[in-house]
Parts: sequence; C-alpha cells; structure tokens
Amino acid sequence: MSVEALGEAFSAGWRVTVRCAWGPRDGMKRVRECVYGGELDLQTLVWTRGRDFPIARLESRLKCPRCG
Repeated sequence: MSVEALGEAFSAGWRVTVRCAWGPRDGMKRVRECVYGGELDLQTLVWTRGRDFPIARLESRLKCPRCG
C-alpha cells in the first residue's frame, strides 16, 4: 500500500521531518548550505491543506524560516 495523500499519512501515524536544502546566496559566487530542519505537525497540515493533498506537492509549498 502506497501512501500518497496527507490524510493517508496521518491515519498511518507518519511523522514528517524536513530540512532546508538550499541556503542564502553569498553574492553570486556560491550557496552556503542551510542546516535548519524540523518536524512538521501533520494534523495542522491536514487541517490547512485537506486530507487529499498530495505529499509530493509539499516541497513546493514549504519555505525555510531561517534562510527563506
């Protein structure tokens, strides 16, 4: 059984952990790695996005609170 929606993950008792993959730019030279991460509250995600929201689309909806 594959879990594809937030509601299915919540019902299965999943925990969602995220980390920033980018970081702020240092001029135009390079990107410093941001090491910020945390755990998302799956119940709040279900309340705000709905049970049928695809987990695959979460990445495009998130923004790092430290580096933006």
